[in-house]
Amino acid sequence: MNHIEGTATSTDASDPEWKKVDSLVKVWLYGTLSTSLLQTVLKKNATAASVWKSLKELFHDKKEARALELENELRSMDLGSMSISEYFKRIKVISDLLANIDSPIEEKTLVMYAINGLDDKFEHVTSIIRHSTKRPTLLETRSMFLVEESRMNRKNKSSVTRETTSSPTILLAGNNTGRGSNGQMGSNSRGSRDVCRNYQKGKCTYGDKCKFLHTKVNRQHGNSQGIQNNIWRGSAPQYSAQQWSWIPHAQLV
Repeated sequence: MNHIEGTATSTDASDPEWKKVDSLVKVWLYGTLSTSLLQTVLKKNATAASVWKSLKELFHDKKEARALELENELRSMDLGSMSISEYFKRIKVISDLLANIDSPIEEKTLVMYAINGLDDKFEHVTSIIRHSTKRPTLLETRSMFLVEESRMNRKNKSSVTRETTSSPTILLAGNNTGRGSNGQMGSNSRGSRDVCRNYQKGKCTYGDKCKFLHTKVNRQHGNSQGIQNNIWRGSAPQYSAQQWSWIPHAQLV
């Protein structure tokens, strides 16, 4: 340890074996540093002790500034797009870094930082922790929010499943609009259907509920002249004498 602590005597420093070991310690120290930091502490004829002293001074000057930076990050952290597990892992990493530079954070303070950064959807659990007489530890707080997160995920998954299941029913209902109970087109949809013979004779009593086509037929040419818009509304349609002229008198009585 005298190579790091600088407790070597002048006799040790002149010993070739001691110099060899000291060089090995310097190489080990240099191997742990980044390129930019290595260029800062690299000096000619430096001993392991002098390199270690330069590193201590360098990090001591930055320690307080680094502590303020980490604590500010911890105080302003929020959940964002992270999961509860990732969120509390990040808090633990920052608190460990602060402890390593002699600026530890009390656990009750960490819990407050943690709950302050959570979304409103966790407000129920957050309120319980705020008003509890015994403040839970950071691990206990993490467990409480993991349970709540799991519950909300199950609820959202169940809601999506119900919506997916109901969609075909809605589509089927939409496709069946205008159809009767037997799947045929309803009375208001006049598609390709047979002509109602009773309608032609003036005897159809079904009105617009009739499943056959109510259309006027020209007996002279034997073809249909199109769909008439005469819809039964509780009384028989009115026809001119010319329209009834081809029907035998006996059928009109």
